Amino acid sequence: MDETTTPNFINYYVKSGRIPLRRAGLPEEIAAAALFLASRECGYLTGAGLVVDGGLTITL
Repeated sequence: MDETTTPNFINYYVKSGRIPLRRAGLPEEIAAAALFLASRECGYLTGAGLVVDGGLTITL
């Protein structure tokens, strides 16, 4: 963890209701997105960002 992923930072966004899924992401969920980006299934995806944030960015 660094200064942007401390428990206080995560708890702030979860408790304030800013994350629509109402919880922090699990390491496995982030890993699944990374694996997708490295997989053959992602072979035709170019120039796109994959946002894995539980919906946080739609509330900002």
